[in-house]
Amino acid sequence: MKLNRILPIALFTLIAAGFTSCSDDDTVLQELNSPSVSTTLQTFNSLTFEWDKVENAVQYGYQLLDPSGNVVSTGTTTATTATLTDLQYATTYTLNVWAFAAMNSDFTTAPTVTLTATTAPLTKLATPTVSLATSGSTNTFSWEAVDHAESYTYEVSLDGEVIRTASITSTSIAIRGLEKGDYKFHVKATTTEEGFENGDYSEGIDFSVERMIAWQVTGTYYSYSLNKSWDAVMVAYDDGSYTIQAWYGVEGYNLDFSINKSDADGSFQVLNGTYDDNTWLYGVPTGLSDYPEVNIYRWYEYSYMDGNSTSGIVNINHLWGEYYVNDTFTWEAAKLNIDDLVGTYNNTISYSSYDDSTGDWAYYSYNDWVATIEKVDNTTITIDGLLWTDCPLTANVDLNNRTITFPIQDYAGWYTFALNDWTNFEPTSPVIGTINGDGTIELSGFCYWYYNGSWWTQYLDSANAKLTKN
Repeated sequence: MKLNRILPIALFTLIAAGFTSCSDDDTVLQELNSPSVSTTLQTFNSLTFEWDKVENAVQYGYQLLDPSGNVVSTGTTTATTATLTDLQYATTYTLNVWAFAAMNSDFTTAPTVTLTATTAPLTKLATPTVSLATSGSTNTFSWEAVDHAESYTYEVSLDGEVIRTASITSTSIAIRGLEKGDYKFHVKATTTEEGFENGDYSEGIDFSVERMIAWQVTGTYYSYSLNKSWDAVMVAYDDGSYTIQAWYGVEGYNLDFSINKSDADGSFQVLNGTYDDNTWLYGVPTGLSDYPEVNIYRWYEYSYMDGNSTSGIVNINHLWGEYYVNDTFTWEAAKLNIDDLVGTYNNTISYSSYDDSTGDWAYYSYNDWVATIEKVDNTTITIDGLLWTDCPLTANVDLNNRTITFPIQDYAGWYTFALNDWTNFEPTSPVIGTINGDGTIELSGFCYWYYNGSWWTQYLDSANAKLTKN
């Protein structure tokens, strides 16, 4: 009976001892599994990370570090993804991710997982492909629009030095007002759109500003050595040079020369011959098999030109056998009567005009317009159709000098017709046209000015027109 009373006491002692050894302070918690992290999206300014769901995790913590170890972003989420924004492009970041367990659960925080990822670089705009169209001294460059481009920056350089640059929104630009010379043009697409950067400059396009025709005549060329004459055309240019085309009757073999009366060695300068310092002669090819070259003597008063668009002579002193002889080119335009000018003309015209839709200049060229000249009196005419019809311009005719002078005048009710004066930036000079020996009429450098109430601006700029009678 005594044994029965001891057994309950021993059992209580054993149970009490068991509770003491399994207290809360001695509970061992199990670590959560670490997240398995990957990047799912990289843009130029964001990174998106994704990880597998961790069993028994209630939320996740993350921390993003920049390449220098500075904390860029930190936070918690119950989702299994996080997107970090406002990052630097093409930059490698480090992400630390861990899983949290519920409070009072049998689990504890998971070990941190580290992953690096790099934001995408900016997208560079495409390089424009440029084409060139030339009319007189105006060179117009055009290209297709570049995706995401907001504007274009172009440069014009001379001998490697940039002499003109500007930013435009249109996809063409007319370059004018340059002196004669050899230039290079290139352009690049530019933008401020996020995720994109300016493109590279296009491959440079070489272009030249050439001399422009001032007037031309048809005359008679006489060759002493061949002892015969034929019709030939001489063109006078705005830089003081001249060309007798096919001067010995063979196309492609011209005589190019200039007149420089300030040169002590002589006024007649052959521009396309081979000069011999010993003989002071220029050898110029003729294109003839039996008479391939003419050796021209340039000294003043021996070879010379005297004349203008109305009449004149070019005397070409050259070596023939053992002595010097002269070839001549002579011309005299037919006597003009103002009635001869009356009629309809084919109008070949080129110009640059302001495009209101783009805010930039655009280049235009046409060869099939029609202009009409009517007589007012013996010294005055009107020309309609130079640009618009039913908007005649008045001009004064000098028959002796074969010029047509347009006084500064209102045009079409909105504009002022005058020469394009880049110096004064306002209409101050009249337009003077030339009546060529072949009857064509040429105008160059005219402009339609517009006054906006504060200053003058050019609506139509650097226009050139050639009228050929039908």
